Amino acid sequence: MNELSRAETFRTNVHNTSTGAQKLQLTIFLILLFFLIAGPVFGAEELPRIGFLGARLNASGRAGEGSAIARVIEGSEAQRIGLTTNDKILSLNGRAVDTDLDVENFFYRQAANARVNLEVLREGRRLKLDATLLPLPRENFAGLEYSYDFVRNSKGQRLRTIVTRPAGLTGKVPAIFVVGWLSCDSCEYPLPPGSGLDQLLAYLVKDSGYAVVRMDKPGVGDSEGVCADTDFEAEITGYEAAFKSIEGYPFIDQERVAVVGLSNGGGFAPLAAPAARVKGYIAVGSWGRTWYEHMLAIERESRVARGMDPARINSELKALLDFYRLYLVEKQTPKEILAAHPESKGIWNDGETTQYGRPAAFYQQLQDLNLGQAWAAVKVPVLVLRGEYDWIMPRADGHAIVESVNKDAPLAQYVELPRVTHGLSQFDSLAAAAQGVRGEYFKPVEATVSEFLRNVLK
Repeated sequence: MNELSRAETFRTNVHNTSTGAQKLQLTIFLILLFFLIAGPVFGAEELPRIGFLGARLNASGRAGEGSAIARVIEGSEAQRIGLTTNDKILSLNGRAVDTDLDVENFFYRQAANARVNLEVLREGRRLKLDATLLPLPRENFAGLEYSYDFVRNSKGQRLRTIVTRPAGLTGKVPAIFVVGWLSCDSCEYPLPPGSGLDQLLAYLVKDSGYAVVRMDKPGVGDSEGVCADTDFEAEITGYEAAFKSIEGYPFIDQERVAVVGLSNGGGFAPLAAPAARVKGYIAVGSWGRTWYEHMLAIERESRVARGMDPARINSELKALLDFYRLYLVEKQTPKEILAAHPESKGIWNDGETTQYGRPAAFYQQLQDLNLGQAWAAVKVPVLVLRGEYDWIMPRADGHAIVESVNKDAPLAQYVELPRVTHGLSQFDSLAAAAQGVRGEYFKPVEATVSEFLRNVLK
């Protein structure tokens, strides 16, 4: 029974035994007493676990061609029913899984214990396979104590929070609050972390010696909602609620909290966690200008990284200038823009109402932000980290954060990681980084982050 239903029982009992002012006073007393004893509301009601087939997919992006199985997890339901990396999954419960949006927002979003029917293409033959999804295993790094809770955003959606701390500690411990990336990827690691950003976050969880507070955005992990439909307002109010939830953990030292913002989250970190309650910020591969400037810089830098001819880059950027103005400033969807300007179809290779798996409104709301103002209000130390080969978050974006913070005092520093990409992988050259293969994780970033945290959380 959760807090609300228990409180309702208290009210019913009082109604049956008291009258008038006595009834009201006793009701208030019992409810207050109950909440003092029971602790935070967010930790009492259980948020259902997401289901887990155990197959990782690569979408074809073409109607009717489904998604290739890139990996089958050992011991999973996918392995039990005989799926292999030679198979393609065409549909689940009759719905096609052709695109990344199908995979992220439908295929991976089935509830634990759900029974599903898969249509599989195997050696030219179509097969029907039934599966029962087990609950996704919980993260279980050794030497940690876990609290799986949730908070609610402005839409009332329950969003999974994961709070870890070193096991066996009896006193209060400093904390790291994580503001995550743009993509619809979870910040929980029941399986080994993949990208360099994942590995850095996993390091902080396992080895920093601090409590770490994470939240999965709507439609990610156990969190309710659909990530592809979630705008920035729904996301930021979730982070605000998650930061406030720190007050409910008696083992966290409220006076010693630092924020680590990863990628997109590093840009708006001061909006998610107010500087008045933070000892320091780390922004890893982040942005600090307007989103319009940021996107035009990405379009240019990504073409440079791929070795495109400079004249062609200029030509394509001229066309994109107007497209992004209509998209971000005039707040039209790509579909609306392309209908009015069909000549632009050759320069747009993303969704009609989404980009990078998020809705157009998400980016239009990012454009409305004034990050210069947000960072200028920060009066605590800031570390801005960026990879030399990061064309997703160009150098000028990192410098913009530092310049905003340092307007009145030199509190922010910019550190560029040599030959490192946005995903914290290191390559021998920019051309090699642009080939789309995974490089070697730049492990020295852990020492840089740890030193900053020690200084601000001492």
